Amino acid sequence: IGAIPLIGEIIVGVLMGVALIAGAIMAFLSLALVGGCNLMTPAIAVEGSDWLDAISRSFSFALRRPWRLGLYTVLAFIYGAVCYLFVRCFAFAMLLFVRICANFSMNLDHSSYLESTRGKLEAIWPSPGLWNLHPEFHFQAMGPMESIGGFLICLWVLIVVGLVVSFVASYFFTANTTIYFLMRRKVDQTEFDDVYLDEDLEDL
Repeated sequence: IGAIPLIGEIIVGVLMGVALIAGAIMAFLSLALVGGCNLMTPAIAVEGSDWLDAISRSFSFALRRPWRLGLYTVLAFIYGAVCYLFVRCFAFAMLLFVRICANFSMNLDHSSYLESTRGKLEAIWPSPGLWNLHPEFHFQAMGPMESIGGFLICLWVLIVVGLVVSFVASYFFTANTTIYFLMRRKVDQTEFDDVYLDEDLEDL
């Protein structure tokens, strides 16, 4: 409408109030979505409902108790950060101990392909760090057999890194489910053990 010559600008000016109302609705829904989007998946799992009910519940919790939801989210983030640091330190210690033990025997002789100042273990497995559990493997500087050994070690280290990442994903969904239970208890006065179960599961 605004592209209509001569009168388009006038029509846009007249309808600006409607556009502002629509913008306020979109901003309101966006804030509710940001605040409650992490509660939608637990709502479907706990209540056994559809996506419309999950959106309704998450919006209701975010709008009726925003400060409490924010407090739970901050506490979950802090606790998750501490747990993640512990898991990462554990994974680093595991890799470091394995590397130290392997270093006793593998470095008795230097790698035949690399320069003589670097041992065989350094050639096929760069030293991991706390914030770099999977350092870059330089396969172009390895011999044929060293490349195969380095590739296999790289796969195993990737599995360890994948377990650390999987902890983050697992904690995210677990924390959100706990927050959902707490918010539901506060807003709807629903007990924690009130969870939807399929009839077949109940019979079992």
